[in-house]
Order: sequence, then structure tokens, then C-alpha cells
Amino acid sequence: MRDLSEKQNQNAVQGKHVRIVQEEVPPRSPRKKRKKVILAVVCTLLAVVLVAGGAFAFYLNNLSNALSYKGDSEKLSDALVAAEKNDPFYILVIGTDNERSDVMVLVRFDLDESKLTMVSVPRDTPYHIDGNTVKLNQVFAEQGEAACIQAVSQLTGVSISHYVEVGFDQLKNVVDELGGVDVDVPYAIDGAVWTSSGYQQIRIEAGENHLSGEEALILARSRMEYSYNGITQDAIRQANIRAIMMDMLKQVLSKPVLEIPGQIQILASMVETDIPFSDLVYWATTLAGGKQLVVYSCTGPTEGDLDEDTGLWLTKEAPEQWARIMAEVNAGRDPSRVMERTASTDGAVHVGTTEVIDVGGEGAEDSAGSGESETDGEE
Repeated sequence: MRDLSEKQNQNAVQGKHVRIVQEEVPPRSPRKKRKKVILAVVCTLLAVVLVAGGAFAFYLNNLSNALSYKGDSEKLSDALVAAEKNDPFYILVIGTDNERSDVMVLVRFDLDESKLTMVSVPRDTPYHIDGNTVKLNQVFAEQGEAACIQAVSQLTGVSISHYVEVGFDQLKNVVDELGGVDVDVPYAIDGAVWTSSGYQQIRIEAGENHLSGEEALILARSRMEYSYNGITQDAIRQANIRAIMMDMLKQVLSKPVLEIPGQIQILASMVETDIPFSDLVYWATTLAGGKQLVVYSCTGPTEGDLDEDTGLWLTKEAPEQWARIMAEVNAGRDPSRVMERTASTDGAVHVGTTEVIDVGGEGAEDSAGSGESETDGEE
């Protein structure tokens, strides 16, 4: 260590400068010296922990407030079913636009196996409210989040443990904060489309794109722009939304563990959920701590027709198809194994995919990109 001098050394202790005077002192025994060094280290660490802990508590409180559910917590809690510790669990992610739940994605988390499964629930699925047949997305508009959770749980036959609501109006800003998203756009979008600034002429080329927030929002909303190509317009839209979600997930998991809370903070501005912020960070860091993350994704039955009684375009009621899909999901297997069609007839859109994300940050293998998804059952 360098010699200390009276003029060269001043330490800040309790906000005051303390002058250290170098003196001749008798040599201390190694044991006493070691004890004092250890004591100094412990005291220093304790001070850092106390200060940092206070700052972290303040940070955690702000994030918890940003993420917290703003509706009827008691009613929401009644609709959710807590999972057993260490068991896989389900989260319902709802994307709201104009007060309807136009996007519903049921996500199965298996932290022990480092697996996620995303199942899109078609908004045009028929549902009955007070004897009237409506689209499933109308449940959210008329009866709220808890009723929507119960409806999806009834349809899929699984208990849902958590709820996340994503505001489409905030998607643009969040994607821009992340620096954009990388998405393989199946079909070019060219023409007048609705944007945050009203109708505008927009062109997004087909193929690999780095999308801005505005472009990602357009892609997430686009449906009528597509022609039937072996799969429905909404199945294409759902696949695009899952692709956006997938890239956002990759961006969060590719960050160093210490940066993950900051990434979640960026996402917090568009999310309302019952999940504590500390749990979100734990899940993300747990997944990021593994070598690979396997992500399956698919859509529920989307084939349908115009309903004569209601005048609504509705999907066919397909309880057997749903049962086959969810049996695979529950078992932690690839649900595309039991889907009749996993891609459009031209191969541009994949509604049943498997991705293996190298959490080390070097990207992912994408079986959908090479068209290797299995097609053994029904959509």
C-alpha cells in the first residue's frame, strides 16, 4: 500500500473530512490485524447493502406501482388459481384495442425445463353471454378481465394463475424504447392503414425487417390486408403478434442479468398485471441463467364461417381439437404435433413453430424458418 500523508489523505466519514496522521506505532499481531481488516470489510459491505437496499426498495416500489393491476383485485384473484410451487403455470396475456381483447395468448411457463409455450386464442371463438352468442373478445368488453380469464380457462381446460394486460396504444413507445424489433414479415403491407396519427399510406416490405414502434403496431393490427391462403386472416395476425412477442423476449433474455430489471422497466409502461415485479425479474433471470430456452407456439382452431343467427363471423366450436392441443401443451410437448395445418399453403406464415433460443446471446434456431414443424393433427 502507498504511504499515507497528512496532506494527501482525507476520507469522507459521516459527511465530514477526517484527517489521517501517519505515526510510528508498535507492530500489531497478524491475528489482530486480520480481525480489523475483516471487521472493516464487513462494516463497509453492510453500509453498501443498507444504502443500496434503500435505493432498490424505492426502485422496486416504483416498478410494482407501474405494473400493478388497477381493476377489481378481489374479483381478479377469484378468477385465478395459484399453481403448486415449482410446477408449470399458465399466464393469460391480453392485448386490448378499443376496449376489446383482440389478442389473447395463453402462455405456459416451465422454469425447471426452461420451456415456454404460447397458444393464441382466436378472438372470433364463439362464447355465450346471458343466452346470446358473441365473439370471445366481447367478454372482456362487457364483463371485464376476470370473466375473460374464466372464459379462456373454460375453453382450454386449464387453470390460469396470472394475468397480464397489454395496451396496444403503448406498444409503439415500448418497441421504440427497445430500439425496434426484428420480425420476418410474411406479406407486404401496402396502402392506407390506421396508425397512431390516423390513416396513412404505409408500405412494409415482406421478409426480414427491423420494425419501428409504429410499424410493429401496424403489423400487430393488420388483418383485413391478407387473403385466405390455407389459413385465416386472424391466424396470420396472431402469428405476427407472437413473432413480435418472441423478439421482445429475446431482447430481454440476451441482456446481462443485471440489466434485466431495466429491460422489464421499459416494458412496464404498457403492462398491467397481478404478477409482482420481483417474480418477473426472478423468472427472467432464471430463464436467462440457463443455456437454452425452448419456445413452442401455435394458434387454436381458427377455421369458421358466417353465423346465420348472429351475422357474426365465428370460428367453429372445436372442443376435441382444443383438447388435443392442450394435452400436448400440458405435457410440455410441441402442440404443432396435433395441428392439421402449421403453415399457409405458400409457406410464408407458420402458425405452429418451435424456437430454441441460445440464452448466451447468439440468437436462436428457428424450425419455422426452415418449415420443419410437424403436421400430424388438426388446427
